Amino acid sequence: MSTETDASTETKPDAAPDPQDKLRDGIARVVKHQDAQRLDDALQLLEELIDEFGEVAILLHYKGINGIMRGNQDEGMALIERAVDMAPDEPIIVCDYGAQLANSGRLDEAMEQFQTAAELAPNYAIARSNLGAAQVLKKEFQKAIANLKRAVELDGRLLDAHTNLGTAYMETNNFEQAVDVLFKALSINPLDGAIHTRLSAALYRRERHDTAEYHARRAIELLPQATEPYLHLGNALASAGRVDEAAEALLYASSRPPVGLPSLSRLIHLRKTKEDSPEFKIM
Repeated sequence: MSTETDASTETKPDAAPDPQDKLRDGIARVVKHQDAQRLDDALQLLEELIDEFGEVAILLHYKGINGIMRGNQDEGMALIERAVDMAPDEPIIVCDYGAQLANSGRLDEAMEQFQTAAELAPNYAIARSNLGAAQVLKKEFQKAIANLKRAVELDGRLLDAHTNLGTAYMETNNFEQAVDVLFKALSINPLDGAIHTRLSAALYRRERHDTAEYHARRAIELLPQATEPYLHLGNALASAGRVDEAAEALLYASSRPPVGLPSLSRLIHLRKTKEDSPEFKIM
């Protein structure tokens, strides 16, 4: 009796692994090591990958980042620049190069790289986010808003994009939009004291004084050495008619940067200043 051979029972040789898949997996492991600050492990893996695949741009790129993270700034930047020269159309490499330029204080050059990365990959959220952040620093707020809005549309978990968008909205007096986006930022990281601080300022400008007070106090809990939350707390308390509490908060901030002057100004307008007043001595 003849039978039909079941193909599923035949022994077949395993398919050869795709080299590109192996390279991508290796890079993913490098990034995990770097994120966890296991820089020696990352470097060892990078050397193994370079031995196998050669000095391809993406490996030189991550080796350069690893070098910078280890404190070898010049050596690391040289490797990243080599990678950019080898792969000028690779948005990840271009964008990360821009980030390193920004970290080095070369903001104008960084913006050029972020712009290039965004043009190469219009849906690359990090490039849009970084470009918008640089534009906030350059006070190009309308341009920043456009890029940061696009970044959060593309990736709703980008914390920096949300916080920088909140800053851009505040600088353009769009306080309601700032409140909305900063609440979204808090949903990503509710323990970020800087976000509570910015949100308190935005809420105060929207005359939501009770909520502004809450977020200022939460910022103080999370950032006990910070002074800016005390300014926003003082503003919220003063607007609620709680003058003595407001004066206490404002007095604390009045002699401390970076909000000493606006805190002192608010305190002087809040109550009558006498020669024996603490704020008079600060003046």
